[in-house]
Amino acid sequence: MSRADDLLFDVSPVEDTRTPPHGRRSRPWPMLLLLLPAVVLTTLLLIAPLVATAVEGYGHIGVLLDNEQVRQATANSLRFVALVPVICLAGFLLALLTRAVPPLMRKVLLAALIIPSVASPLVVGVTYRLLFDPDPARGTVSALLPDENLSAFLGQDGIGLILALAFAWQWTGLAVFVLDLGLAGLPSRLLRAAKAMGAGPLRRLCTVALPAFSPSAALSLLIVLVAAVRVFELVMITAPGSMQDRTAVIGLVWWRQGNELGEGASAALSMSMYAVVIVLAAVLALWGLAGQRPAGELPAERALPRTRPAGPAIGLVTAAVWSLPLLVLGLTSVREPKEAALSGWWSGGYGLGSYAEAFAGGELAGALTTTAVRALVAAALVVSVAAPAAFVLTWGGLPRTVRLTLIALAGVLAVAPPQAVAGPLFSTLKGLGVLGAPAFLTLIYAALGLPLAILMLRNAFASVPHSEVRRDLMRPDPGTALFTVLTHRRSALVAVAVVQFVLVWNDLVVGLVLGGSTAGQVTTAMVGQARQFVTSSGPLAAGSMTALLITLLVIGSTWRHLLPGLRLCLGTHTREGRR
Repeated sequence: MSRADDLLFDVSPVEDTRTPPHGRRSRPWPMLLLLLPAVVLTTLLLIAPLVATAVEGYGHIGVLLDNEQVRQATANSLRFVALVPVICLAGFLLALLTRAVPPLMRKVLLAALIIPSVASPLVVGVTYRLLFDPDPARGTVSALLPDENLSAFLGQDGIGLILALAFAWQWTGLAVFVLDLGLAGLPSRLLRAAKAMGAGPLRRLCTVALPAFSPSAALSLLIVLVAAVRVFELVMITAPGSMQDRTAVIGLVWWRQGNELGEGASAALSMSMYAVVIVLAAVLALWGLAGQRPAGELPAERALPRTRPAGPAIGLVTAAVWSLPLLVLGLTSVREPKEAALSGWWSGGYGLGSYAEAFAGGELAGALTTTAVRALVAAALVVSVAAPAAFVLTWGGLPRTVRLTLIALAGVLAVAPPQAVAGPLFSTLKGLGVLGAPAFLTLIYAALGLPLAILMLRNAFASVPHSEVRRDLMRPDPGTALFTVLTHRRSALVAVAVVQFVLVWNDLVVGLVLGGSTAGQVTTAMVGQARQFVTSSGPLAAGSMTALLITLLVIGSTWRHLLPGLRLCLGTHTREGRR
């Protein structure tokens, strides 16, 4: 290709390193003040506890290496991390499949894939425990396998595979959703123009497709990586008691044996898994989420390709397989408790007794209300703090080195497991006499969700046309420019709020460690029943379905703003006025 032809690729999505015009605004302090709430919250509740944990754990790694159970747990945790690229690759292939089926089937398939992603890991654990119960009288898969050897595989030998399947079932759908939005935002005109100018497939991929697709790919990897690092209740619930030692991950060993290991070794253990993924998180944040600078609107959404001949059949099978676990959970929830404990869903005994038992005593009903209020307040707090910080990182005119450093730091903090900050926070809150206090628990939830929210909003704010905010940026007070950006990206604020709500609603670790029985968290109210899983399987299924349905209600009621908001947060929204 000639040098003239190379000019074509100058309009592909690349980083705009120009600093937004400052006009009369020469003092950086007004902009820096917008960062102050985020800096204070993350410093007090994330950075300082992380540093304290690292200092306390320094020098105790050798103690951990001599502990056989810690070595086993580390290997188990690393297996979940190794699943991250596999899940994202599967998500990419399924995203392609959803674009090769008829529109109605596409909606059904996407719903079947995505619903598990908004369920809590505790609900997923309950679902897979029911599905893969090794007793053929209760377990769906065991009943379908007449061979005794295959049924036995669902016990001691196959628990690792079952856990991997449960983790993949929960998070593959989210990867599908994120990557599907990325595919929708690929610049089709540039790709066609590049092909017409003689660019080969590899050149088109590297210069046009990858830069446009990188935010979606990076965010999907980052989200699944966060889930892998924070695996806790999935193993706690799915694996029977006799298999817990073989399947325990670092978080579970930290929870169960922290006092036996001692403070130093416990701190080192909580930081060990985090240390593995720190570099990965920083690279992902910089690769996909830092290159977006204010550069106008993104490409229009690509039209769906033609339906492939085999697409509908493959899509139907995929939707059926993905829906089976939830079907088992739903049918078990509408059985009488005694029947659910003795037999599988196909044996009858239907009724609402399991729901009556789940809500008996009022603990679950109270926990639902408490958790909903806490999740709403935490979501509002996260949006209020993350929006100004994301605005400064996008339009604040920060030096490039400072901006990239802050974005990398946000990526690193986004994957911090709660266990890594729990020790110092527990000691501090207990010393102040406020351990389990609702206000402090809500602040901790907000701090844990803040880094990811900043990264998502920064991506959305970067797509606001420069012409819309140029005049406001010339004012000494950045508040006007911030208001303009927020006005243009209201749906992104809704998306971040919904994501934060779901994260708080589904959490067990923070409520269990820093709230205890007084936290009133839905998951902590349910986890006690799981100790007698077989006899409590009906009420557990009823509680799980209730928690999941409330999550789906929140998502469904905000879907009109949630979907375009997520597109904005991924940098894959359509041009104004186009659909």
